[in-house]
Amino acid sequence: MVGGTVEYGESSKETIIREVREELNAEIQEPKLKFVIENLFTIYILGSDRS
Repeated sequence: MVGGTVEYGESSKETIIREVREELNAEIQEPKLKFVIENLFTIYILGSDRS
């Protein structure tokens, strides 16, 4: 299974094509989305009122 992170401004299609190229050294043309696992994180800055 291939995994990775979407880069700013990148579509999900562009992301999977890039990740397959980087991790499997393979080229794909028309990926088909089967599932998505999203991980969202909150960043807490120590010593700050901002989160």
